[in-house]
Amino acid sequence: DLFDDRPKYQMDDTEKAKFAEMVQMATDAATAFREAHPEVKIHLGNGPLPLREAFYRAGFPSELFDAAGNEAASFGRPPETQPPDPIANNASLWMDRQMLDVYGYADKPISQCYEITYPATNPGNLSLQTQANYLVRHVLHSMAWGIPKIRVAGLADVGNSYYYSNWGGSGLFTRQPEIAPKPAALALATLSRVLADAKYDGFIETGSESAYLLKFRKKDNSQVLVYWT
Repeated sequence: DLFDDRPKYQMDDTEKAKFAEMVQMATDAATAFREAHPEVKIHLGNGPLPLREAFYRAGFPSELFDAAGNEAASFGRPPETQPPDPIANNASLWMDRQMLDVYGYADKPISQCYEITYPATNPGNLSLQTQANYLVRHVLHSMAWGIPKIRVAGLADVGNSYYYSNWGGSGLFTRQPEIAPKPAALALATLSRVLADAKYDGFIETGSESAYLLKFRKKDNSQVLVYWT
């Protein structure tokens, strides 16, 4: 609702009862985690933005979660896809930040949960080189947001019929029986080598709506500039 000028969605009685049950289950589970394993980090999310918005608007206790959990599927969308598309990685991270700030959780960071982005190379999806380009740019955006753990793609394409889904062809290696590195594996290896100990240090305004220039600072204080169109 935060990103749309239509009237706010109103739950009917059945939905209200179901949502109250969900909030109670989440409260009970988070409370149990806090008591038994206080070292465990609780990420509220790993699902669609409207669900997180509903929990925020209901005033879910701040002490019962540590971060907003984001899982952006992205698929074949260009990494620079703009809000209010909640499936795109960078756009959904921006939307999560807005929701946290507006609904009273400005002190909460954003994390990325189990895995993010599925730029696939199976039939009908992206080329091998486009997948590599997209994955690098997704990682750069996540680094700019200060995401502590970035889990993109899968290790290898799926060997069964799931390969033909939106997710099954998003591996860094080809599927069985011939498992071989795709260009994406080499692209991420290069990114890891160059930016392994670097942190985001801002961007340089290019004057263009299609040219991007990010700055990163390494531990030895040297600077790395990453540029793409």
